[in-house]
Parts: sequence; structure tokens; C-alpha cells
Amino acid sequence: GKHLDENVLIKSKDKIISLGREISETFEYAYVFLKCGDIIYSHLNEIYRKYVSEDRIYEMIMAMKMPDKRTRTGKRMRRFGSAITSAGIKSELGSLSEGISNIYLIEVPTGYRMKNILDHVSQIITGQGYDVEEIYCPMNPYGTAEHIISHDADIAVFTCNEYHLKDIFDDNSKVVIKVEITSINDIDKARIEELKNLGKKNIDKAIEILSNAKEKHDELEVYYIDAMDFNAMEYIKKEVIDKIDK
Repeated sequence: GKHLDENVLIKSKDKIISLGREISETFEYAYVFLKCGDIIYSHLNEIYRKYVSEDRIYEMIMAMKMPDKRTRTGKRMRRFGSAITSAGIKSELGSLSEGISNIYLIEVPTGYRMKNILDHVSQIITGQGYDVEEIYCPMNPYGTAEHIISHDADIAVFTCNEYHLKDIFDDNSKVVIKVEITSINDIDKARIEELKNLGKKNIDKAIEILSNAKEKHDELEVYYIDAMDFNAMEYIKKEVIDKIDK
């Protein structure tokens, strides 16, 4: 607030406070639907686990190209590679893995979670002495990693479904493995379809609400723009550039 004209802001104090409250409440409302979506996908995962075989995936892990072992233990770091925004789902998985030669894509049904497998991959890579970035789902940030990236070891393992598409990766640098699903009974088939539809509806609703929050935020921003001393900002910008150039 150093270069904001408080006298300008005071004139619109009540409206600024009201908009701030509305924005906060709108975000909270969006998170309700994201939490519901997470519960739905968690139950989908439980259904799929009755029918999915992970044998081929473990075979892939054992065959991964691994660099020579180091004397140190690698670090495991939590990261995000995608976000649910007012403009929809945004992903930077392609750019995050740029430059990596060994990319492994595991195709899974939407809702299926790779907890044990990706945790095992992280342990192998860090056990060899290389650092790992574990990429988490924005709907379940305290849950399990969805993707593993190690620029250090030149390896990346991605979970692919309708929200994480394999097409963003170069064909020459990827190995694609599909999880094997045995015959699903009719009751579970119906439940899977219903849960997938409900999950998508919750995500779509959250995005719609986030869009409303952005509109309110844009409205709030106008008040701060009117009160901003942009000449002072340009001076600060020049000072920072001068320090960098020295």
C-alpha cells in the first residue's frame, strides 16, 4: 500500500469491503464443489481398484532408464503442475517436463489414483541420489502425487486421463502404458458412469463460480487502479533493473 492514495480508497471504503467479502465467500463456495468432486473421485478409485491390474506398470518401473547411483539421498519436493481456474483447467505438465528424454505415460481411467506406484517411483529415484518433484492434484493437494518429474535423473512419470492428456508430449520421447482393467460387473459399470458424470458436473460448477469470483475481483481492482501512483511504480521498476544490471 506504499504507493496507493488512501484518500481515494477511503471514498469507496464500504464498496471495497463489501466486494472483498463477496470474493472470499464466492471462493469458499467454489471449494465446496471441488471437495465434493474429490470425494466422488475417491469413491471411483475404490471401485476401479477391484478391477485394475498394475503388473505392467511395475514392469515398466523396473525397466526405467536410471542413471548411476550417487552417494547422496535425493530430495522429494511437492509441486503443482495444473490448476482449476476461472478459465477452466490449466496444465503446464508439458513445459515442466521440457528437456527430459525419458517420459513414461500411464493411461488410467479418470478417478484412478496411482498412490503406491508413484510413491515407489519417488523412492527409487531419490534412493539413487536424484531429486524428485512430486506433482499434486489441485483438487486433492494433501492427498497423493499424480505425476513425478526428475530433471536431475532425466525421468518423468505422468498419469494420463481425460484431464491430463498424453498428446501434449512428443511421440519420440514417451513410453505409454495402459492399466489393465478386467471385466466390470453391471452394477459397478453404472456407478462408474454416474460418478464420472457427477465429478465432471462438480468441476464445471466450480469453474463457473470461480469465473464469478474473477468478475468481482476485476471490479475490485478498478478501485485500486484509480488509487495507484504509477509514476512511483515506474521509479521502483527502474531501481530494481539498475540493481540487477550492476
